[in-house]
This record gives sequence, structure tokens and C-alpha cells, in this order.
Amino acid sequence: MIFATTWFPAVPFYARDVLGVGELGMGVLFTGLAVGGIAGALFMSNIGNVERKALFLLFGTVLRGGGMIVFAYSTNYALSIGAMFMLGFSASLWASTVITLLQTSISDEKRGRVMSLWVISMHMTALGWVLGGVLGS
Repeated sequence: MIFATTWFPAVPFYARDVLGVGELGMGVLFTGLAVGGIAGALFMSNIGNVERKALFLLFGTVLRGGGMIVFAYSTNYALSIGAMFMLGFSASLWASTVITLLQTSISDEKRGRVMSLWVISMHMTALGWVLGGVLGS
């Protein structure tokens, strides 16, 4: 989670300096991220139980990496919104798959402990933001 979110602090500067869209444009970029997350959650809720969850995990990981690469090299505002959508979609896909795998493969007596560790790992995103800020500066 630390390395997956280092790009986050760069979005305001990217919106201003690369895309030239300012604060409102940055808000639209983050809206693309949110809409992608909602779409990913709806997609996962509609497909039901799948046999090969590891493939969904791999797909979400590759899609996230692809979204970061597209966003990093894009100078087109619409393409950047699309990349943010991909990032949101892949985050929902990845997170719901990981949570499902954890919930279904851990014994009942250890599930609370394991899910607590999951929550701690999710909160590591803030360290990724710090790392991204340090690297960006």
C-alpha cells in the first residue's frame, strides 16, 4: 500500500502544471477516480462468486499499474480522467478480491486478527502519500 499510492500527492501539481486545468479540473480528475471505484464495486457485486479469484487479483494489479503509467505520461485531460477511472476501478477490484480471499481462507478464530492487520495495511496509504511528497519535492 505504501508504494501503490505514491502518485497521489502529485495530482494537484499535475493538474496545474501538465494539464493546465486548475482546482476544478483536479476535482474532476478525482471524480473520475471515485466513479471508477463505484463502477468496480458494482462490477464485483454483479459477477458473483468466481472460481479463479487470483486472476481477478492479478487483473486488478495489472490494471492499476497500467492506469498509473497512462496517467503519468498523459498530457490529454480526457485521457487522464480515463486513467483515474482505471485506477479507481482497479482499486475496487483488487481490494474486494483480497478481502474475499482473506475472509474465506482464514479460520474463524483468527479472522479478526487477520482483518485487523488488513486494516493496518490499508492505512499505510498515508505513508505512501508522504513518500510521494518527498520524492516529488
